Amino acid sequence: MTVSVPPTLIKKQLVNLANSSLVLGFMGRIPSKAEVINWLSGPQMINQRGTVEFVQYLSKGFFTVSFNDSQMVTNVLKRSPCFFNRSPVCVLPWDPAFESPDTFKEMCPVWVEFINLPLWLWENLKDLAATLGTPLFVPSQRRSGSAYNKVCICWDRSKIPPANMVVNIGSCLKVIPLKFGTFFGACFKCNGFGHFARE
Repeated sequence: MTVSVPPTLIKKQLVNLANSSLVLGFMGRIPSKAEVINWLSGPQMINQRGTVEFVQYLSKGFFTVSFNDSQMVTNVLKRSPCFFNRSPVCVLPWDPAFESPDTFKEMCPVWVEFINLPLWLWENLKDLAATLGTPLFVPSQRRSGSAYNKVCICWDRSKIPPANMVVNIGSCLKVIPLKFGTFFGACFKCNGFGHFARE
């Protein structure tokens, strides 16, 4: 037997949560709930205590965070990309369909290295990254070196990662090799989802 609940019954609650909540995915060490609250309330983020209403841990580094002021959601989104303990934090608008990272299989953060990127394209690094997916982090330095040619994007896993990017500059085509890192939430051994090598 199945009981059907009409959406009108919970519509107000869903609207309130959508306006006042975020989903955070920590790509490095997974913090405790207290650390998440302190980090969000600290000077590197909203710099205001008492605005986090509750924090719920989902799994695999993802948290749902609700604020008592919807303006805080906008403030956090404006500061994206964010970092915790020197690792990127994926900031996403709250969605009732996001019950666990397993629902995030198709769209996930990944680091992409632009190998031998010419100096004259450094200023366009964010634009180049946007052709692959939504940029989550782009280095501010504009000089050569492996530390400054990596970007973090939100990648559609239903697509096959390209090996190269071709830039048409009019008179010729510039081929830039691409190196994709491990997809966030994936098994570090086979890059698949739904399991980890240690399991």
